[in-house]
Amino acid sequence: MRNRKTHDRVRDLYYRAGYIAGRRDGARPDWRDALTAVRDALDIPYPRTAGDEEIYKEILDRRLMQALVTLRSILDRDDADVAWHVEYLRAKLVEMPAESYQRWADE
Repeated sequence: MRNRKTHDRVRDLYYRAGYIAGRRDGARPDWRDALTAVRDALDIPYPRTAGDEEIYKEILDRRLMQALVTLRSILDRDDADVAWHVEYLRAKLVEMPAESYQRWADE
């Protein structure tokens, strides 16, 4: 059972990050939204230098852990609230941005 205060706190973080749960068509988040959130967690820019690789790996490991928790939470329960898990993952990603290393895409 989920803690309501935690759910509300995560939702508040999520809204402050600029993501409003739901789809462009107004429907609740579904499997596609969950997979998109997992992709967003894992698809971060490669490090620019070998010196940035350790930071990159640490960030990617943390994001991978959160993505796996989300997938397990959704897939292990028939009655999983996909929307809640998508919101929670996105809120956690806001807490661990992929910005503390020089990225390949940076100029």
